[in-house]
Amino acid sequence: MSINTVADASTTALLKLKFLEGIAQGYAKESWFEGARGSADVSSWRQALQVLEDGSTQARGTLRNNQTKTSQLEKELSKLRRELTALQGGALSSKQLNVQVTTDKAQQITLKLHYFQYQASWSPQFEARLSSAAGSLRLVQKAVVTQATDEDWSNIALTLSTSEPSGALASPQLPSVFLDYQRAQKRKEGADLRSFATPQAVEEIIVTASRLDGIEQDKIDLSTVRNYSISYDIPGRVNVTNRNHEPELFEITSNSFDVNLVTQVVPHYSRDAFLTARFTYNQDTPLYGNYMRVYVDGTYVGETTMPTALPQDEITLPMGQDRRIDVEVKPQGAQKDTTGIVGKRKEELTSTVFIITNRRASATAIEVFDRYPIAQHKDIRVEIPRDATPPTDKDWQDRPGIVMWQRSLAGGESWRINHQYEVSYPANKQIEEDYRLQSNPKR
Repeated sequence: MSINTVADASTTALLKLKFLEGIAQGYAKESWFEGARGSADVSSWRQALQVLEDGSTQARGTLRNNQTKTSQLEKELSKLRRELTALQGGALSSKQLNVQVTTDKAQQITLKLHYFQYQASWSPQFEARLSSAAGSLRLVQKAVVTQATDEDWSNIALTLSTSEPSGALASPQLPSVFLDYQRAQKRKEGADLRSFATPQAVEEIIVTASRLDGIEQDKIDLSTVRNYSISYDIPGRVNVTNRNHEPELFEITSNSFDVNLVTQVVPHYSRDAFLTARFTYNQDTPLYGNYMRVYVDGTYVGETTMPTALPQDEITLPMGQDRRIDVEVKPQGAQKDTTGIVGKRKEELTSTVFIITNRRASATAIEVFDRYPIAQHKDIRVEIPRDATPPTDKDWQDRPGIVMWQRSLAGGESWRINHQYEVSYPANKQIEEDYRLQSNPKR
């Protein structure tokens, strides 16, 4: 209901009251004369008074309700006006610039004014479109531009720069396992020995404009940022509204790459297989990472993160679950034993079989990940039995204990991996497992 509708209802109620008042005055005058002549009809007086009472009560009730509704609508209108003002960059402001120009003779000159607007920003957005049959990936970089200044940017030439501040798709990461003796201090009741410790990760970040939003400029050394400065000129002239809840989207780069498709499996955590696309970023311009939409063979599969990429970087992008690869995990049971007469030692054998089957008609590159525990004390030994399938890579990407088996599977072929390791330690000791993510490898 609008304020105008309420106002119209109130006007109608006032007219009704005036009409009833007129009737009441006329009827009272006529009744007085009838009473003076001795011919008054008392029952008709009562009937008329009831009609007047009912009508006036209804009209006054309408006015009271409308006053309440008007007050509520005015509050809502005030709130909406404040929100609109905020969306449009606040109240209009103005500044005066005085320029003095001295010349030897009269002439026409052109002055250009450059000024900074804090309420404008942009961030990259990516689309990765994979054609699995062609083995090609089209990577589109777009710019999401928002501004909440006092100005409505209409028919402008827009240049974007990085120099100024302003269901799972990827396969899981395995933390390394370190074995050590149990500490003497008492654990808290209910503590989970297998919980992941928070890694002390160090991340090298190339600062982009979006990362500097809300940070005071005088606390930032922008020299490093400018060393990576990139500018993008948007073709033609464009419009950018100053309603910051309505961002504008512009395409700024589009490149195609030949990719190698590799399916990754981490059976310790998931029976799903994950398709990845690997390629060399052979462009001259760095890409500043942000979220990315992924399409495989024309089908949208979800969102992930595009990493920051420098020229000649080797990039691995997650492409979602690969449902044409079957993964089976068959635990063989843990065997425990105690050996030795003097200096007895406990021996624990862990054995698991992974069976990977390629349901495609063509060959597929497969990578399977798991881990061996790392001993943190010289009396703790980790040995690999002869029956275990040797991994292709140990300490994968400099991550202690993480192993990777790699193979190309023909269409319909199955691959059996015996993952085994034996841990031994003094029988009078107990060991515990400490899980750590040692690094954040490129994926």
